[in-house]
Amino acid sequence: LDRTGKMADGQTMPAICLFTDMESYTPLGEQHTPEALQSVLNTYFTRLQPAIYQHGGEVQDMTGDSMLSLWSGASMNGDLACSAALTIQKLQTGLDTHTRVGLHQGEIFWGLMGSETYSECRPVGDIVNTAKRLESLNKELGTKILASREVIELTSNIAYRKLGRFKLKGKSEAMEVYEVITTDSEATPATRELIRAFASALTLFESGQHDDAKTAFERIVRNQDDGPSKYYLNTFFRK
Repeated sequence: LDRTGKMADGQTMPAICLFTDMESYTPLGEQHTPEALQSVLNTYFTRLQPAIYQHGGEVQDMTGDSMLSLWSGASMNGDLACSAALTIQKLQTGLDTHTRVGLHQGEIFWGLMGSETYSECRPVGDIVNTAKRLESLNKELGTKILASREVIELTSNIAYRKLGRFKLKGKSEAMEVYEVITTDSEATPATRELIRAFASALTLFESGQHDDAKTAFERIVRNQDDGPSKYYLNTFFRK
């Protein structure tokens, strides 16, 4: 409220935006009655929401199976936002549902949206849209958590890897995309080797050494089921 007691229009502020979306939500709706679907969603969000609050974020919007959360002001911490995303993945263990996450940072407008008959406070802006596009990109790359460079630059205790530059749907320019894998303290030797091997393969690809890049990506896939490496092989090296 402003000083007159009226609802304030809102304000522009920097924030980290985390957007989640459930995998296979449409088939889930077809397989369950509305009452059963409500139960599934309640269980799902009961696990997701505490992960946000425990890491200093705020849930701002829930629509269907998606959830939008923010870290702003003093709580705008990349480690906390990424740790919340990692915790969300751990909490899916034992559930039939799984979720994907997109993270982006920048300025948002937070305030009343709607009309005279109905309105609600929510964040809007390109940052929100980009977080949603990053979440969706997970489906193509076979990943669970994707973040922009702007978020990664605000971290100091996260193990991540650069996946390349991607032009997201509706965007005019390509942007650097990173996979959030785990915390530094929980990174295993195998995880660090994957990060190293993929970085080497990506460098070869981006420098135009495509034959060597193909060999490097194939070597990774032989050792493990790696979504991003498969993406490059299937997208750029399919015969």
